[in-house]
Amino acid sequence: MPNIARLLLVAALPALAQPTALNFRPVAAEYSSSLDRIIMVSANPDKLRIFNPASGTDTAVDLQQPPLSLSVSPDGVFAAVGHATAISYVNLSVPKVEKVLTVTVPAARLALAPSWIYNLPDSYGKAYSVNIQSGAVTASTNSYYAYNARYNQAKPAIYGIRDGYGDMQRFDTASGAVDAYRDAPNRGTYCINPPLWFSPDGSRIYTGCGTVFRSTNNVQTDMTYLSQLGDQTAIISAFSESSATGTIATVRLVQSYYNQPDDDTVVWLYENQSFQQTGRVPLVPFTVGVSWFSAKRREELAKRGRFRPA
Repeated sequence: MPNIARLLLVAALPALAQPTALNFRPVAAEYSSSLDRIIMVSANPDKLRIFNPASGTDTAVDLQQPPLSLSVSPDGVFAAVGHATAISYVNLSVPKVEKVLTVTVPAARLALAPSWIYNLPDSYGKAYSVNIQSGAVTASTNSYYAYNARYNQAKPAIYGIRDGYGDMQRFDTASGAVDAYRDAPNRGTYCINPPLWFSPDGSRIYTGCGTVFRSTNNVQTDMTYLSQLGDQTAIISAFSESSATGTIATVRLVQSYYNQPDDDTVVWLYENQSFQQTGRVPLVPFTVGVSWFSAKRREELAKRGRFRPA
C-alpha cells in the first residue's frame, strides 16, 4: 500500500461516511472540540497539522525536531508536541509555535494542562513537570508507573496505569508540579488495561477493557468501579463520548484469538448512562488505485455527536 494515510469522517448518516486521503502518516492525533479540528503530528517533514474535517484541508506548522508525542489542552486552543530534547508549545488558533521548552529526557508521553506540561514515563520512572511560563522543570521525588497517563482538568489530576499490575493510579497536580499519588482501591479486582479516557465532564474514567470508574476528589470514591461497557473480552482501541447525544462510540482492537473478524471495521455505539449497546456503524471500504482496502480505524472521534446507529 502506498505511504498514505486515510481518515474516515462519520457524518450524520453512516452511508455518507467518506475516507479522506492524507499525504502524510500521522504519528499521533487528538481532537480540538473548540476549534472543530483534528490535530496531528507527522515526521519527515516534521510538522504539526491542523486538519479541517469539513473541507479536508490542513494547516501545517513547522517543528524543529521529529515529533514523539502530542497532547492538546483541555480548552482545545494549545498543543504540546514532545521531541527528543524539547517540547514545542503550539498556539492552534494563530497557528504558530509559541515556545520551545528544553527537556533532558525524551518527551515521549505528554499531558498538557493550562499552565504546565507533564512529561511522564512510559513505564517506570520520574515525572517531569514543565512550567510553561518560566520553562522551569521540576522532577518528581519518586519514580512512578504512569503508563498511558492522561490529564483530567476537572479534578485537576493525572490518571495512569501501573504497568504490569492492571492497577490505576492518580497523580495530584493541584499545586502545579506532580507530587503525591495514590493507587486505586480494590486493586486487581477489575480489568484495567490501557488506554484511558474521560467523560466530557471528567466524572468517569473508561479503560481499554471497557470498565468504567468514577473520578472524584473523594479518596473513598475516586477510581472505584461504576459499570462495564460492552464485552470485557473486546479490548477498546479508540473511544469518544458525546454529551449532546448521550452516545459513546468505540472501536475495538483486533484479537486473533477471538473470533471477531470485524473488530476494527465497525464503530460500536452505547448509551452513556446505562452503558448498553445501542447500535453499530460499519466503516466504508476505500480504494487506492484499483485496490480495495477495509477501513480499519486507529483513531475515532464523535465529532459534534454525529454518530447514529446503523
